[in-house]
Amino acid sequence: MAYVTQDKFNEAIDHLGHHIDRRLTALETEVKSLRTDMVQGFEKVDQRFEAIDQRFEAIDQRFEAIDQRFDAMDQRFEAIDQRFENLEGSLAVSNKVHNDNHLELKQMLGVLLQEIRSK
Repeated sequence: MAYVTQDKFNEAIDHLGHHIDRRLTALETEVKSLRTDMVQGFEKVDQRFEAIDQRFEAIDQRFEAIDQRFDAMDQRFEAIDQRFENLEGSLAVSNKVHNDNHLELKQMLGVLLQEIRSK
């Protein structure tokens, strides 16, 4: 059996301590690198979501503009409908006046014919 001297033992402990320090330093570096990659990954994902959100907002604005155009068209059609209703009302009044005038003329012509026949 070989005996280890105190110096050799201390040297082995120091060597083991340096080895553990190097491994811990490498592990810390790896953890920091992963943390940085995660943060950058989340930032990229966040940027993508931001871009998608902006696209949806642009689409929403387009739909709002289209909706406003449809509202304007509805108002125009309502105005046109109102004008047609007014024209129908005017036409109905004109027809009534025309029919009344026609009836009155017919009655006057009938009276004239009777006067002519009676003479």
